[in-house]
Amino acid sequence: MKIYTKSGDKGTTSLFSGKRVKKYNLSIQAYGTIDELNSWIGLLKDELNEVRNIDFNEIQEEIDTNPGDLNLLYELALSQIAHKDYGKSIENLLTIFKKDQNWEKGKAKEQLLQLFDTLGNENELTLKGRRKLSSMIFS
Repeated sequence: MKIYTKSGDKGTTSLFSGKRVKKYNLSIQAYGTIDELNSWIGLLKDELNEVRNIDFNEIQEEIDTNPGDLNLLYELALSQIAHKDYGKSIENLLTIFKKDQNWEKGKAKEQLLQLFDTLGNENELTLKGRRKLSSMIFS
């Protein structure tokens, strides 16, 4: 299969910034290594949640008993991500952010942004979630 580029293959490629570098540049290797690391982290999170066999009802009961425990709510949100229940996860992360924007050094916001990035900018959950997050930040 042939692949055609606008600039041809002269042994260089473009970085995100637009700068052209040699294909063997360490930046290119670093991008690939980071991308592979992110994939492994995602896989390990999925495996961890499967091994722990998380029961959503059990976590929800604990949350109902301890409604102020943001750690439980965060654990539920991560479990929901692992089970691809992104809508509920976003709502739970937004609840944490609303209660305490700086909880665990902004961990809920960081997870939200990572999830939005994973889902993509055009995803409806991302669009709704970003609007809600922005209204919380700028209110």
